Amino acid sequence: MDSNIKLFVTEITELKKKNQFKKAEFLLEKKLKEHPRNIFLINSLMEICLDTRFDRSVGLLNTAIKLGVADTITYSIMLDRFIEKEDSLNVNYFFKKCIMNGKEDICICNNVLKFYLKSNDLENAGEMFTRLLSKNKANEITYSIILNNYYVNKMYLEGLRLISNLPSHIKKNEFIKIHEIEFNRKLKNYDLCLDLISNNLKDKNISHNDATTLQTIKAYCLKEIGYKQRAIELLRNLLKNINENNPSYVRIICGLIYCGDVKIHERALFNRILVDAQKENKGNSSDVTEALKKL
Repeated sequence: MDSNIKLFVTEITELKKKNQFKKAEFLLEKKLKEHPRNIFLINSLMEICLDTRFDRSVGLLNTAIKLGVADTITYSIMLDRFIEKEDSLNVNYFFKKCIMNGKEDICICNNVLKFYLKSNDLENAGEMFTRLLSKNKANEITYSIILNNYYVNKMYLEGLRLISNLPSHIKKNEFIKIHEIEFNRKLKNYDLCLDLISNNLKDKNISHNDATTLQTIKAYCLKEIGYKQRAIELLRNLLKNINENNPSYVRIICGLIYCGDVKIHERALFNRILVDAQKENKGNSSDVTEALKKL
């Protein structure tokens, strides 16, 4: 990239920071006429046009592919938007183009894999997963996507079988460990769950969110084996120390409702939180629905 383009890049970045997108778009269109093959200009303009001139973004993608300059970022920008639009036709078409031109990275593959599973396109999802395995490219996120699909579809034994065959470095990932615990909880292996939780909480490098997730699962297990009061105390303590943005927040509220520990002044608050969770697709949808019924 020559010095003039570098200075231009800095200018565009500053305009974006100031939310001056129209001016940035105008300057990019102008500069692109001078440098029609510059992929930074193409990608930047494509991204800016996504919300206001989507057809222009698609046209820029096709132009970049035709010129042979489309890179991983080019495909990623547009595939993410087609996924957001649930546009299966264009996801399939441009992902195949991406592979054909050797521009797919693991991030793109994982996003498309997740989309296939969400769309119940099991054939394409299976082919993708097999392809990643054969090329030794599957990572922790890939396996977490597959395991989450098993969990949602109540394929708990299949999930545990997959985990048992994972490479040792993947098994150490906290997401994978949590999946293992969740599958065992669903299979009512509560004592094993509590042991696994205890071992994982000893990890000094565990994140706050993961520790909260494990403690929440522990409370659910305690309730199921008859220690409801201990479960309530744990959930109350967790609720006191987190905010609404924590991934476990909705689940903790559901746990208290399942335990029958809802104060009179909390009913309206908990109801609002769960109704909002339904609208925003937060938490486990079946748990939220069941908790609302119990309220």
